[in-house]
Amino acid sequence: ADPAIRRWAKKLRILTPNLDHVSPLRFNPLAIMPGIQRDEHIESLLQCFQGAMPMGGPLPALLWEALDTVYRLHPDPADPPVMSDLVDVLERVINSKNYSHDIKSNLLGALQVRVAMLTRGTIGKVFQCARCVPDFAELMRCQAIIELDGMMEEHACLLTMFLANAVCEYFRVTPRTGAGLRYVLGIEEAHVLVGRTGEATPSESNPNPKAYAARFITRMLAEM
Repeated sequence: ADPAIRRWAKKLRILTPNLDHVSPLRFNPLAIMPGIQRDEHIESLLQCFQGAMPMGGPLPALLWEALDTVYRLHPDPADPPVMSDLVDVLERVINSKNYSHDIKSNLLGALQVRVAMLTRGTIGKVFQCARCVPDFAELMRCQAIIELDGMMEEHACLLTMFLANAVCEYFRVTPRTGAGLRYVLGIEEAHVLVGRTGEATPSESNPNPKAYAARFITRMLAEM
């Protein structure tokens, strides 16, 4: 093999969130980087959720309220909330609304299927942490592959969007040094994430996650 390729391969870091015993990844999407405003981070998180899972009806508004509330309950950036905190607050937000019994039951069911699942199993291990391991700044300074094979498609898409958003926020608060290429981000089989779709349009009856994902990725690339 080419010596240059061998040297590069020795530096390559491979993370396997689906195989904890090989090279685990811990990532808290609710942690806010210094320099990022809370409200803009909330908006980005909401777009990530909408881009990875169907969220019709009042769920996006309820999730926004829950995100806003969970940060008010955890104001210290050094001690950020984790996904289980968000799930608990979202359940309280839903129960506080004056919805009919059937609507409330449907919303709580959607909560269990879409959001509460993020605290269990493989994806629960990834998200149930205060800080990223390895440290995200360290991850940005090395060559790394994050292998998502074996994860549920919805969870792999959500983790991809959370990580892409973190990359975008990192560059937003990190000064550029020098000219030339700054970073390369490759998303294998990106069509699984964004699909082939037109403009995302809000729809309570048939929300299109791939359309939201396409709009999110397009905006992220424009900002970078």
